[in-house]
Amino acid sequence: MKRLLGRRMTILALAIVASVIVAACGSSTSSSSSTTSPAATSSTSGSSSSSSSGSGYAQAQADFKSFQTPQGLQGLPAIGKTIPTGKSIDFVICGPAECVPPSTDFTQAATVLGWHVKTIDGGEDPGSNQAAMAETVRDHPSAVIYEGLSSAVFQPQLKQLRADHIPVIAWQTTDPDSVPTNLTIPGPSHYLLATKMMAAAAMVATNGKPDVGFIAVPAFPIYANTIDPEFKAALKAYCSTCQVHEYDMPVPALGKNATSLAVNFARANPGINVMVMDQDSVSLGLKAALASAGLSNVKDIGLYPSAANLPLVADGDEFALIPDPYLEMAYLDADALARIFTGESPEPDIQTTAPAVIWTKSNVPSTTTLEASLPDYKSIFLKIWGKG
Repeated sequence: MKRLLGRRMTILALAIVASVIVAACGSSTSSSSSTTSPAATSSTSGSSSSSSSGSGYAQAQADFKSFQTPQGLQGLPAIGKTIPTGKSIDFVICGPAECVPPSTDFTQAATVLGWHVKTIDGGEDPGSNQAAMAETVRDHPSAVIYEGLSSAVFQPQLKQLRADHIPVIAWQTTDPDSVPTNLTIPGPSHYLLATKMMAAAAMVATNGKPDVGFIAVPAFPIYANTIDPEFKAALKAYCSTCQVHEYDMPVPALGKNATSLAVNFARANPGINVMVMDQDSVSLGLKAALASAGLSNVKDIGLYPSAANLPLVADGDEFALIPDPYLEMAYLDADALARIFTGESPEPDIQTTAPAVIWTKSNVPSTTTLEASLPDYKSIFLKIWGKG
């Protein structure tokens, strides 16, 4: 569902073609937080020379303006070979409802290429994760994609998939260097871009003086290892003295009592003037709940919103959104598999930056469904695949 204060990339060989595994490892912060008490906070201050009253704020304003134009997805070379049809892909999703769209969007991309996709629910606990990956071993598909899961609990299944010459893609997650057989897409550059957008929005929303309440969902590796530390680093680059108070949101609270937990956290930290969500479903109903708690001046910025968040930006309930480019990432993963199936390396898909954009009241799509961050992404891939 990453960062990279510290990062390393390890290149391994896929059993059937030369391929790459990118394992991004975020460095730990000095702060601590709790998933059980909304009052648990952490604050960070950086060592950057930028200050909120000077060049840092000016740079954030300039970046915020430029980030409202989509960035990323450039330079992918054409495949130049006939992409085989009839391939079967097992797609293992993480448990919450927010995990469903990637499989749906990948299926759209796979259909263009004449492939069949089976979606498998990986659940929210290690046993369910392992059972789902064991199912992929039994299926013996052409390839496997798993989304938002930590591979630590299904290493035997990954090793078996490698032995069976089945390529594996890890979608929006991080893994230790020991993971065999799989490559991680998107690569780290997307998260560096998206978290810089979050930080710029926090600066502009507060006129360069953010006191941030950061709602994290660290159960998902991509957040704990990448997005969360990279956001803090990006904010420090703009403002060396700005504070970040963090609350670790438990996964079972998403779609249930997450909003009330966020409000309790804000009440326990009365200096907060902007809430930043690494899962924007927490923002649903948040403005009214904050107002009821006497916190009507707290701005709200969300990463990876659902369609339900779009009207909140149009109405001013949320200051800004950074959408998850599910559609573009789906085609990016399909492109990686197309390269593997034609004997090419998928490294271009890892190295390219998956798109990101800031949506505000002035540019949020006036639709009831999530739109692509980069509107013409589909034509880009069709041309790469020789179908456009």
